[in-house]
Amino acid sequence: MQSDEKADCAICAQSSCGVALSDNEIDTIVPELLEWIQDMNWVVSAYMIKVLACHRGVVEKYLPDLLRPEQKDDEWKRNIIAHLLTEWPYYPDDIRTITEIRRIAEHPTDGERNELADEAAKEYLRQHRTQTETKQTQCPGAI
Repeated sequence: MQSDEKADCAICAQSSCGVALSDNEIDTIVPELLEWIQDMNWVVSAYMIKVLACHRGVVEKYLPDLLRPEQKDDEWKRNIIAHLLTEWPYYPDDIRTITEIRRIAEHPTDGERNELADEAAKEYLRQHRTQTETKQTQCPGAI
């Protein structure tokens, strides 16, 4: 783990009120936390990216539904791909997530194209490696 990753995970290990949550504890509020990255101009959004990135195993299961074409918040899709997923060193384990990212890159809806979610998906696919190409790193702490 690189020093920046360690620092980011240290942020995850302790919230501002000093309460740490395990993956099991945070699981019930992940959908609400994900809503905070719908708009990256919101002050808390960058912090939420760091928190969510440290709970990859819990967060990942919510992503396929958020990336589907029926989900009309295309800015949110771009933020998930360009900001959250880029915090993880390799592709998500859930094949449905990668399938949706590939769909957005290759066959975007008009909204996904307008919000540049397709460009974020193409860049993500270019930049990231599969799990077999790199070792999995886990955040040592939890919030």
